[in-house]
Amino acid sequence: MEIITLPVGSQLTNCYLLIDEVSNETLIVDPGDESDFISQTIIEHHLKPQAIALTHGHFDHCLGVLELKLNFHLPIYLNQKDLFLYKNSKQSADHFVPGQHLPNPPIDHNLEDRHSFKLGNSIINTIHTPGHTPGSICLRSDEILLTGDTLFAEELTDTSHSYSSKIELLHSLKIIGKLPPETTIYPGHGPSSKLGDALKIYISTPSL
Repeated sequence: MEIITLPVGSQLTNCYLLIDEVSNETLIVDPGDESDFISQTIIEHHLKPQAIALTHGHFDHCLGVLELKLNFHLPIYLNQKDLFLYKNSKQSADHFVPGQHLPNPPIDHNLEDRHSFKLGNSIINTIHTPGHTPGSICLRSDEILLTGDTLFAEELTDTSHSYSSKIELLHSLKIIGKLPPETTIYPGHGPSSKLGDALKIYISTPSL
Protein backbone atom coordinates (compact mmCIF):
# COMPACT_ATOMS: atom_id res chain seq x y z
CA MET A 1 0.00 0.00 0.00
CA GLU A 2 1.36 3.40 -1.03
CA ILE A 3 0.24 6.60 0.71
CA ILE A 4 0.36 10.13 -0.67
CA THR A 5 -0.23 12.86 1.93
CA LEU A 6 -1.65 16.18 0.75
CA PRO A 7 -2.05 18.88 3.44
CA VAL A 8 -4.90 21.07 2.16
CA GLY A 9 -6.99 24.08 3.15
CA SER A 10 -6.65 26.69 5.85
CA GLN A 11 -6.57 24.00 8.56
CA LEU A 12 -3.84 22.02 6.76
CA THR A 13 -5.96 18.89 6.85
CA ASN A 14 -4.15 15.78 5.68
CA CYS A 15 -5.91 14.41 2.62
CA TYR A 16 -4.63 10.89 1.99
CA LEU A 17 -4.52 8.90 -1.23
CA LEU A 18 -4.33 5.20 -0.38
CA ILE A 19 -3.02 3.37 -3.43
CA ASP A 20 -2.80 -0.29 -4.31
CA GLU A 21 0.62 -0.40 -5.94
CA VAL A 22 -0.30 -3.08 -8.48
CA SER A 23 -3.64 -1.81 -9.78
CA ASN A 24 -3.26 1.91 -8.92
CA GLU A 25 -6.79 1.77 -7.51
CA THR A 26 -7.06 4.53 -4.94
CA LEU A 27 -9.18 5.54 -1.96
CA ILE A 28 -9.38 9.29 -1.29
CA VAL A 29 -9.58 10.05 2.43
CA ASP A 30 -10.62 13.43 3.85
CA PRO A 31 -10.40 15.78 0.87
CA GLY A 32 -10.71 18.85 3.07
CA ASP A 33 -10.21 21.47 0.34
CA GLU A 34 -8.20 22.27 -2.81
CA SER A 35 -9.98 19.71 -4.95
CA ASP A 36 -8.16 20.96 -8.07
CA PHE A 37 -4.81 20.19 -6.43
CA ILE A 38 -6.01 16.73 -5.36
CA SER A 39 -7.42 16.02 -8.83
CA GLN A 40 -4.17 17.13 -10.48
CA THR A 41 -2.17 14.82 -8.21
CA ILE A 42 -4.45 11.90 -9.09
CA ILE A 43 -4.07 12.54 -12.81
CA GLU A 44 -0.30 13.08 -12.66
CA HIS A 45 0.21 9.78 -10.85
CA HIS A 46 -2.19 7.90 -13.18
CA LEU A 47 -4.30 6.82 -10.23
CA LYS A 48 -7.71 5.15 -10.42
CA PRO A 49 -9.86 6.61 -7.63
CA GLN A 50 -12.64 4.30 -6.45
CA ALA A 51 -14.32 6.19 -3.59
CA ILE A 52 -14.11 9.02 -1.07
CA ALA A 53 -14.03 8.09 2.63
CA LEU A 54 -14.47 10.67 5.38
CA THR A 55 -13.07 10.01 8.85
CA HIS A 56 -15.70 12.39 10.26
CA GLY A 57 -18.06 15.16 9.20
CA HIS A 58 -16.20 18.38 10.07
CA PHE A 59 -16.00 20.92 7.25
CA ASP A 60 -12.21 20.91 7.06
CA HIS A 61 -12.30 17.23 6.09
CA CYS A 62 -14.92 17.40 3.34
CA LEU A 63 -14.88 20.73 1.45
CA GLY A 64 -13.38 19.04 -1.62
CA VAL A 65 -15.88 16.21 -2.00
CA LEU A 66 -18.24 17.84 -4.51
CA GLU A 67 -15.68 18.52 -7.24
CA LEU A 68 -13.93 15.19 -6.73
CA LYS A 69 -17.22 13.34 -6.95
CA LEU A 70 -18.05 15.17 -10.18
CA ASN A 71 -14.55 14.84 -11.64
CA PHE A 72 -14.23 11.10 -11.05
CA HIS A 73 -17.85 9.92 -10.47
CA LEU A 74 -17.08 8.65 -6.99
CA PRO A 75 -19.32 7.42 -4.15
CA ILE A 76 -18.92 9.16 -0.78
CA TYR A 77 -18.73 7.20 2.50
CA LEU A 78 -19.40 8.68 5.95
CA ASN A 79 -20.66 7.24 9.21
CA GLN A 80 -24.30 8.30 9.51
CA LYS A 81 -23.82 9.58 13.07
CA ASP A 82 -21.86 12.49 11.57
CA LEU A 83 -24.43 13.42 8.94
CA PHE A 84 -25.53 16.45 10.97
CA LEU A 85 -22.00 17.84 10.82
CA TYR A 86 -21.58 17.03 7.13
CA LYS A 87 -24.87 18.70 6.23
CA ASN A 88 -23.84 21.79 8.20
CA SER A 89 -20.34 21.96 6.73
CA LYS A 90 -21.13 24.84 4.35
CA GLN A 91 -22.32 27.04 7.21
CA SER A 92 -19.30 26.08 9.29
CA ALA A 93 -16.93 26.80 6.41
CA ASP A 94 -18.59 30.14 5.71
CA HIS A 95 -17.99 31.08 9.35
CA PHE A 96 -14.37 29.96 9.67
CA VAL A 97 -12.98 30.24 6.12
CA PRO A 98 -13.47 33.31 3.91
CA GLY A 99 -14.90 32.60 0.47
CA GLN A 100 -17.91 31.04 -1.16
CA HIS A 101 -18.64 27.40 -0.46
CA LEU A 102 -21.14 25.11 -2.16
CA PRO A 103 -23.27 22.63 -0.21
CA ASN A 104 -21.92 19.11 -0.07
CA PRO A 105 -23.55 16.41 -2.22
CA PRO A 106 -25.51 13.68 -0.43
CA ILE A 107 -23.62 10.82 1.14
CA ASP A 108 -23.86 7.62 -0.91
CA HIS A 109 -23.03 5.04 1.78
CA ASN A 110 -23.01 4.76 5.55
CA LEU A 111 -19.45 3.96 6.61
CA GLU A 112 -20.07 1.37 9.28
CA ASP A 113 -17.70 -0.31 11.70
CA ARG A 114 -15.72 -3.12 10.03
CA HIS A 115 -16.58 -1.99 6.51
CA SER A 116 -13.93 -3.10 4.00
CA PHE A 117 -12.68 -1.28 0.93
CA LYS A 118 -10.99 -3.50 -1.65
CA LEU A 119 -8.38 -1.86 -3.86
CA GLY A 120 -6.81 -4.40 -6.17
CA ASN A 121 -5.13 -6.84 -3.78
CA SER A 122 -5.27 -4.42 -0.84
CA ILE A 123 -7.94 -4.36 1.88
CA ILE A 124 -8.74 -1.31 4.02
CA ASN A 125 -10.91 -1.88 7.09
CA THR A 126 -12.81 0.68 9.17
CA ILE A 127 -12.96 0.98 12.95
CA HIS A 128 -15.70 3.10 14.53
CA THR A 129 -13.91 5.39 17.01
CA PRO A 130 -16.37 7.92 18.48
CA GLY A 131 -15.20 10.64 20.83
CA HIS A 132 -14.10 13.63 18.79
CA THR A 133 -17.39 13.24 16.93
CA PRO A 134 -20.08 10.53 17.24
CA GLY A 135 -19.29 9.10 13.81
CA SER A 136 -15.50 9.27 13.77
CA ILE A 137 -13.79 6.30 12.14
CA CYS A 138 -10.25 5.07 11.61
CA LEU A 139 -9.01 3.20 8.53
CA ARG A 140 -6.56 0.32 8.82
CA SER A 141 -4.51 -1.55 6.24
CA ASP A 142 -1.70 -3.87 7.30
CA GLU A 143 0.63 -1.82 9.51
CA ILE A 144 -0.90 1.62 8.89
CA LEU A 145 -3.79 3.37 10.61
CA LEU A 146 -5.47 6.56 9.43
CA THR A 147 -6.83 8.13 12.60
CA GLY A 148 -8.60 11.28 11.41
CA ASP A 149 -8.94 13.57 14.44
CA THR A 150 -9.23 10.64 16.87
CA LEU A 151 -5.49 10.47 17.57
CA PHE A 152 -2.63 12.84 16.80
CA ALA A 153 1.11 12.43 17.05
CA GLU A 154 1.80 15.42 19.31
CA GLU A 155 -1.41 16.73 20.91
CA LEU A 156 -4.61 15.66 22.63
CA THR A 157 -7.81 15.19 20.66
CA ASP A 158 -10.42 17.94 21.00
CA THR A 159 -13.49 16.78 22.94
CA SER A 160 -14.80 20.28 23.76
CA HIS A 161 -17.79 20.17 21.38
CA SER A 162 -21.27 19.54 22.78
CA TYR A 163 -21.47 16.33 20.75
CA SER A 164 -17.99 15.11 21.74
CA SER A 165 -17.32 12.60 24.50
CA LYS A 166 -14.07 12.14 26.40
CA ILE A 167 -15.36 8.83 27.77
CA GLU A 168 -16.09 7.50 24.28
CA LEU A 169 -12.74 8.77 23.03
CA LEU A 170 -10.83 6.91 25.74
CA HIS A 171 -12.80 3.76 24.92
CA SER A 172 -11.94 4.20 21.23
CA LEU A 173 -8.26 4.65 22.08
CA LYS A 174 -8.36 1.41 24.06
CA ILE A 175 -9.71 -0.35 20.97
CA ILE A 176 -7.03 0.92 18.59
CA GLY A 177 -4.47 0.53 21.37
CA LYS A 178 -4.82 -3.23 20.92
CA LEU A 179 -3.08 -2.90 17.55
CA PRO A 180 0.70 -3.38 17.41
CA PRO A 181 2.46 -0.32 18.91
CA GLU A 182 4.72 -0.10 15.85
CA THR A 183 1.66 0.57 13.65
CA THR A 184 2.21 3.85 11.80
CA ILE A 185 -0.59 6.36 12.35
CA TYR A 186 -1.52 9.01 9.81
CA PRO A 187 -3.65 11.64 11.58
CA GLY A 188 -6.03 14.24 10.21
CA HIS A 189 -3.52 17.02 10.95
CA GLY A 190 0.18 17.07 11.60
CA PRO A 191 2.92 14.45 11.24
CA SER A 192 2.70 10.69 11.27
CA SER A 193 3.90 8.69 14.25
CA LYS A 194 4.00 5.23 15.77
CA LEU A 195 0.81 4.23 17.55
CA GLY A 196 2.59 3.41 20.80
CA ASP A 197 4.31 6.80 20.86
CA ALA A 198 1.10 8.70 20.09
CA LEU A 199 -0.78 6.98 22.92
CA LYS A 200 1.87 7.94 25.50
CA ILE A 201 0.48 11.48 25.72
CA TYR A 202 -2.74 10.06 27.17
CA ILE A 203 -0.92 7.78 29.59
CA SER A 204 1.14 10.75 30.83
CA THR A 205 -1.83 13.10 31.31
CA PRO A 206 -3.21 12.58 34.86
CA SER A 207 -6.50 14.43 34.20
CA LEU A 208 -7.47 11.73 31.70
